[in-house]
Amino acid sequence: MLPRAALLVKMMRRELTATTSAAVPELFVLADSSVSAWDPDVVAAQHVGADGLVMYGRASVCKTSAFPVRHVFGRQVLRVDTLAGEIARCVQPQHR
Repeated sequence: MLPRAALLVKMMRRELTATTSAAVPELFVLADSSVSAWDPDVVAAQHVGADGLVMYGRASVCKTSAFPVRHVFGRQVLRVDTLAGEIARCVQPQHR
């Protein structure tokens, strides 16, 4: 996934811009977790002020108490337009 991260962020920004009149939220790609390859790096996400974390690939699905973590498993086609629409719907307007 990491080799495609820049393209994914670019596509997400374009879709978010097209689906909302509010400011587009910031998007970050975190790599090389300081925790482990299996665990979401909640600390790194908190350092950038994230409202949530989406983790792709193999992962521990233990619940985190810090904030929402969503997992994407397998090699499904990622529908950027759908994902962008859901982010725009879920992110509070004051955080955009």
